[in-house]
Amino acid sequence: MLLILLMSVLGENRLIANIDALIRQHPALAGQIGIAHDGALGPVLIAGIAFFCAVSFAIPIVWIKRAYNRTLHDELTTKLRAKALQAGYIAAIGMFAGAFVSLAVTTVNPLQLILWLMFAGVALPILYFMWLEWRANRSG
Repeated sequence: MLLILLMSVLGENRLIANIDALIRQHPALAGQIGIAHDGALGPVLIAGIAFFCAVSFAIPIVWIKRAYNRTLHDELTTKLRAKALQAGYIAAIGMFAGAFVSLAVTTVNPLQLILWLMFAGVALPILYFMWLEWRANRSG
C-alpha cells in the first residue's frame, strides 16, 4: 500500500511541476490552468488514500479471516502499534511545523510539500512499527 501511495505522490508531484512550468511559460493561460490546478482531483484522491492507510493502520480490521483479527489485536502488537502511532504523531507535528517555516522562507510549492508530508506522515509510523516488530521477533 505504501508503494501505491508513493507512486501516486510521485505522479501528482510531477503533474503539479509540469502545470507550474506551463504557467511560467504561458502567463496568459494562468487563469484557465489555475482553475484546473487548484481544483485538481489528484491531491484529493491521494489525501483519501493516505487517510485510508492511516486509519487501516491505527484500527486494523481484517474482513477475510477472523483469525487474523486476533493476531492484529494481541497485546504485543497493540503496544507496538501505540508506540508507532505516538512516534508518527510527534514526527507529523514536527514535519508540519517545519513546513510552515520552510514556506515562509523558501519558494516551495505548498501543494507539493503537503503531498510529501502526507506520505511521510503515513509511512513513518508504519515503517517504525515494522522495525519494532522485527526487533521484538529477533529478541524473542
